[in-house]
Formats: sequence, structure tokens, C-alpha cells
Amino acid sequence: MDEERLPLLIFGQTARFIAQSAAQLGYTTWVVDCFADRDTQKVADRCIRIPPLELLSIESILTSFELITQQQRCLLIFSTGIERFYELLNCLPTHIQILGNDFQVLDKLRSPQRFFPLLQQLDIPFPETHWVQAFDKKKKRWITKDLMGSGGTHIQQPSISNYVDRHLIFQEYINGRSGSVSFLADGESVFIFGFNEQIHTETFQLQQIINHFDISQSSKATLAKALEKLVTAITFRGYGSLDFMIDELANIYILELNPRLSASAELYANNTDMLRWHIQACIGKLPAEIQQQNSEMTNVTSLSYLFADKALFVKSKATWPVETRDIPHARQKIQPGEPVCTVLVEAQSHLDCDNKRHQVETEIRKNCLFSA
Repeated sequence: MDEERLPLLIFGQTARFIAQSAAQLGYTTWVVDCFADRDTQKVADRCIRIPPLELLSIESILTSFELITQQQRCLLIFSTGIERFYELLNCLPTHIQILGNDFQVLDKLRSPQRFFPLLQQLDIPFPETHWVQAFDKKKKRWITKDLMGSGGTHIQQPSISNYVDRHLIFQEYINGRSGSVSFLADGESVFIFGFNEQIHTETFQLQQIINHFDISQSSKATLAKALEKLVTAITFRGYGSLDFMIDELANIYILELNPRLSASAELYANNTDMLRWHIQACIGKLPAEIQQQNSEMTNVTSLSYLFADKALFVKSKATWPVETRDIPHARQKIQPGEPVCTVLVEAQSHLDCDNKRHQVETEIRKNCLFSA
């Protein structure tokens, strides 16, 4: 298929992982993302840094697409951030083709009025959910979620009575552990890479993903069955991750399905394999070689985000640990609460992995950063 070798236009909050993968596979790589970090700029043939997602509009994104593509044909791959702007998939210029799930699939997943009735129709469990805040707060704890958000930043405590927004929901808070299922699908068949534990901050922001989650085989079977139902119902293609909660009684609650190459992809395969498999699944069938991928990996791999606890600057001649990803630019100022970088570590146990992660973060704070 000739389209496979067209340039890849990569859009999202951060495109580093996909850009590195594309470059290693020999693709011409054009990146539109919010960071344009050092790792991304090293591999991108063209790169435009855009403002934070909350400051963007569909019109401004399309303008960036026009600037970077220069009317040349390309394939669009999206990462985190498409949730907020998926309607742009309906108004792309003709020289930009979607590689992955289209508007109809994303609308089924991100429109509350379509997604939760679909879960109910498929007999898939999910937390009690309302579109309007008209329920008894005394009986249950509730949270608000904007289905156009991602990474936990779209989750808050309810504060506005009877506020109505077509992407905002009021959902029962589930006291338990958070996880995700990493998978690849071709619209019919599903291959599960693994089950991940997700660690969040007190404000629900995603902080760490670990590729080993100690849940029962019965729970894994329940999640696999739910995933297969969803994939076939909406003809989902490519890499995805299914977010869920599991409570102390091992009850499973499905939260959302992310229709894109997400951060968890980096836990399961080297860059070139995962992107190549994603492309093959999007345009055809699951690659036969994927069956050789071990879904129960021996080592524990952790991907975590290091956030600034105060205003920081990046040292001019910093030597970053090899486990660091998404490296910021020299002398760049990082505000409190903003991500500094990503840390990817691997070890034989959860404890060893956590110790290694702390060592890397300590080294970064000591050798790469200083107070603003």
C-alpha cells in the first residue's frame, strides 16, 4: 500500500514516542505538539510547537497542519489530546488522510450520550453516571469528568450544581485501584499486551503506569470479554487502552477506552515494533508475528512522570540519565506542577523498579535542574 510510505503527521500533547518510532522505521516525520522537546526535535523532519491544549481550537490546529504539510499528502496519527479536538477529523483537508480510528469511532467513545448507553447495551459494568448533577450527594461520593480530557486532568470534585455540558458527566467515585488494558485490534480481533496498574496523584492526575497488575485471572477474563465486545461493536482499529477500576471485592468498572497510541504502548515493545503493528492493524489485520509477543512479561516496567514541585530551570549542560524521555531544553523554565520529563525503568520486581525510579528522579533533580 503506497499510503504506508507517505509522511506521517503526528498530532498530540506530546508526540515524542511516535515520532521516534516513525523515524526509526524510515518515515518522513512531521510533528505538531505542545512540547517540541529535545528528543522530538532530534527525529522530526518538521516540527511546530503549539500552545497547551486548553488554549487551542480546531481552527488553530488546522492552521498548524496547513503550515507543516505545505499541501503535501500525508497520514495523520494522533496521540493524547485528540479527545478534545476529535471533531477536526471531520474537516481535514483532502491531502491529510487519517491513519487510525475516524470521527465516528471517537464520537462513540467520547460522547457520554453514546458511550455509556453502549456499555449498558453490551452488558459491560461501569460506575453510576449522570449528565446532570441531580442526585443525592449524601449516599455516594461523586466526581465530574470531562470526556474530552485525558491523563486524569479531566477529573474533579463536583462544584457546579446542575451544570450541563455534552461532554461533562457526574460519576460515582469508585474506591479501589486504577488500571488499564493495553491492546491491539483490527476491528474484529483483539490482542492483549498486558494489564497495567495506574498510579494517580490526590488530584487524579496520572503519575505512573506499571505493566504488571496483580489482579486475578477471573478479573482479566472479565476485562478481555468487555474489550472484545467494545472493539467489535465500534470496529476499533489500532493500538488502544481500556481504563478501569477494581474495588476491594474485585468488581470491575469500565471507565473509558482511549482510541490512540497512549503512554502505555512504551511498556510493551520497542518503538519500531509497536508503531509498525499499529499501522498494520489500522490498514488491515493484526500482524501474525504479534502472537509471539509475550503478554505476561517477566520484568516489571514502569513509566512515570516527574513533575516540578516548584519553579525550576534546566541546567545548560545537564547529563540526563539514560532512563529519561521527553527531555526539556537547556535553560527552559518549568512552572510548579508542570511535567519535567518522563522516566522509563525496568527491573525484576516492583520494589526494585520503584527503587530504581526514585534513584533516577533524585539524579535528575540533583544534576539537571535548579531553582528558578
